[in-house]
Amino acid sequence: QQRLLGYLPMLSGDLEKRQAGDYSTADIESKPPPLPTSRATFDMLLDRWLIEAGGVRELDGIGISQERIKKYNYVIRLIKEHSGKQFPSDLNVADARAFVAHLQQQEGSPTTKQNKLQTLNNLMRIGLRTGLISTNPFEGMQLKIPRGATVNSYRSFTDDELIKIFDYLNTLGNNERSMLVTALLMTGARCADISYLRHTDVKKNVDGIYYFDFVDDPDGRYPHSLKGGTSDERHTPLHPSLTDRGFLKLVDT
Repeated sequence: QQRLLGYLPMLSGDLEKRQAGDYSTADIESKPPPLPTSRATFDMLLDRWLIEAGGVRELDGIGISQERIKKYNYVIRLIKEHSGKQFPSDLNVADARAFVAHLQQQEGSPTTKQNKLQTLNNLMRIGLRTGLISTNPFEGMQLKIPRGATVNSYRSFTDDELIKIFDYLNTLGNNERSMLVTALLMTGARCADISYLRHTDVKKNVDGIYYFDFVDDPDGRYPHSLKGGTSDERHTPLHPSLTDRGFLKLVDT
């Protein structure tokens, strides 16, 4: 509307020229309004991320899980509400710093807060890399971890913890549940890598050694996807703890 009002003076001058008998090219005809430019939305950044990752894991066999997509949408809603801005290109360093300060004051674990900040940083990096936006104001932003606070991370089981786990497994007997947990412990593989294994993924080499053949096969009759795709494919020998428990007999049934 403001843009149209800007053309009123030219229109008035052109009308005066016509009334005076001047029918040359009007000023308003020589000054067309600029073409509107499209603006990237957060949804466009999210879609580009899904394209790069291969899609939605539950639908396409590979890609990003629906649960992780929900977390990204949640953080997108947070930054929109806090900044009052709907487009990623409108965000600046001041907005990023204000959001970091907001997270810093929130209750919750430092890890949860860091994950929210990292989510936005990842999304903006994708937009920057694909040309959807020109800057990433969250680059280099960090949360200050209060002294004495603990940050959740992965660690190995202690000897005492392993003893308790195997004592419990022994009470279950040699069934599917105990085999699954034992396979996870003996391989260090992700839960999905083990739980979606097929009978044909347990093989024996020329030396008679049985092994798990972890393959990325999202389009198979019984799909089996690896988080890292084909780069995660590997052979992992069966540990004696599995064979002693009768794992091979379970596979043959």
